[in-house]
Amino acid sequence: MERFVPPGTMTIGYPQSDGFGVWTDDQRTVVFYLEHDTGYEALAVLSDKVCRYEEFVRRGAPAWPVLFWLHSTAPEGNLRKRFAETARPRVPIATAARDRVSGLNPAQQIWNLFGDASPLRRLAELPMPGPIDLRDFEQQPNDAA
Repeated sequence: MERFVPPGTMTIGYPQSDGFGVWTDDQRTVVFYLEHDTGYEALAVLSDKVCRYEEFVRRGAPAWPVLFWLHSTAPEGNLRKRFAETARPRVPIATAARDRVSGLNPAQQIWNLFGDASPLRRLAELPMPGPIDLRDFEQQPNDAA
């Protein structure tokens, strides 16, 4: 089975996220990359992933949000501190910790957008670099595995 490659990224190298999503809510569409942390990756590995997305955007990819779904608030806080100690990312970075969002789902107001002083955001409220045409994400007949 072939790996899905997001539209417009074929020639610039895809950063191999754990997941990729397109979410529409209240007539607003958000496209995002997901980094799912099980608690076994070192903080340096997680923060280095942001560098890959930075390079991806520098080479012409859209600056879609990167979501870090972390196992607990401790690594979430440490990761956010590490981001604050380095240059502000050009890609929107949002974090959520599973132990902080019990009973909520990922579309709800759980995302802590890096560099944003506002309260937690819903998935559909994350920043996008421009409008999305959902037809770009439809599976073509020859794409079926």
